[in-house]
Amino acid sequence: MIFSNKINRLLNTFFDDNFTFMRGILFDKTYKNNWRVGWYQDKIFAVSHKVNLPGWQSWSTKQNVLHCQLPDEVLNQIITSRLHLNEMTLQSGGLQVIPQSYLNGVLLREQIETIVSTKQVINIRANAGDLMVMRPKLLHRSNKIIR
Repeated sequence: MIFSNKINRLLNTFFDDNFTFMRGILFDKTYKNNWRVGWYQDKIFAVSHKVNLPGWQSWSTKQNVLHCQLPDEVLNQIITSRLHLNEMTLQSGGLQVIPQSYLNGVLLREQIETIVSTKQVINIRANAGDLMVMRPKLLHRSNKIIR
């Protein structure tokens, strides 16, 4: 789906023709498979090999795949696109975000707590088929599905 012409045309509104697809993740949140995620930024990404460069840190292996925290200048070049396969509301475990929080850089836990307590939280609503585009450093969280 991510390689469809329609999605590529949409992504071209954010990038020139040189963008690269980095990863795909499918979340299947149901009543039986239900979780909550606290406020966070996407900073850790899968990489092909380890490099010894400034800012590339927090190396780990998850399910036999090498990961690390990317440097800020690399994170600033990434846009996350979320294709919704079903309706997303706060009750269905949907996303909450703090607008423009990505402008604060990579945040420590204490900084996240301060921003969360002082800034407006937005509940994201999406229909099946909607494409949401966001910066990885945008503070976001999701709740469990509410019955």
